[in-house]
Amino acid sequence: MKLHELLRDYRKSKGVTQTHISKVTGISNKMLSETENGLVRLRAEEFLKICQALEVKPNFFMDKLLENENQKIDS
Repeated sequence: MKLHELLRDYRKSKGVTQTHISKVTGISNKMLSETENGLVRLRAEEFLKICQALEVKPNFFMDKLLENENQKIDS
């Protein structure tokens, strides 16, 4: 799973809309949609803003990415 997929899935699981994230971060809905669909790269600054809006530490997503990589290696 990629970072944009983790962000999308986490946002949805918390019942948070892209509109809410957009209002809190100043990132446009279009940019959020394109980011969550993997169409544009997520900049570190945007990633941090999204994490703040979701009230989650960036490490949460980094740990998930590492878990996924470790599972691939172990398979």
